[in-house]
This record gives sequence, C-alpha cells and structure tokens, in this order.
Amino acid sequence: MTAFKTNYHNTPNWKSIEKLLKEWKPDIIVVGLPLNMNGSDQIITKQVYYFSNQLYDRFGIEIVLHDERLTTIEARAYLFDQGGYRALKKNKIDAISAAIILKSWFNRIKD
Repeated sequence: MTAFKTNYHNTPNWKSIEKLLKEWKPDIIVVGLPLNMNGSDQIITKQVYYFSNQLYDRFGIEIVLHDERLTTIEARAYLFDQGGYRALKKNKIDAISAAIILKSWFNRIKD
C-alpha cells in the first residue's frame, strides 16, 4: 500500500500504482474518504479529492470515494483481538482498514 501514501510533503509513487493497475486491471478504484464524525471534511479530505482526481486523470479509471469513518477503530479492535498490543502495527492497521472500506463499499452496492 505504500504506493498510495501521499501527503503535502510526498507525492504518490505513480510507477508502483501503474504497475498494480496493469496487473489487476480494475474497472473501479475505491478510495477511502476521511470525514469527521459529523460528516464534515477533515484537513486531509482535500488531499484525498486531489489524489483521486490525479488517479482519474492519469489512468482514466472510475474513482469511487467511500466514507472511511471508524474503520481505523474497527481495524485496531480486530487486530487487538487477534494478537493484543503487539499486533497493532501501522501497516497492519492500514491494510485492515482498507479491507473494511472495500467490504463496506461492496455491501453498499449490493443492497
């Protein structure tokens, strides 16, 4: 997932992203949308919109933004149940959070 990490000081690893997209050939990319609990934007939300627009502009694949509220909390709880505090590593939390976002999106579209 490091290919997708970006912030004001870093740019996405476009080569890694392109490699993944060529390998997986997705029709849609689901991107987690960070929102405050009241539904308002967080500081990072603007970056997610910008990143999503860059993804679409570069690769022409449909981008879907999906609410990611509480996914980190859910991921941390899951990992803690699996292995206690030792299991709470950032990369694992991020991976589980991403899976939760995608599962939530699939559940939403099937209803």
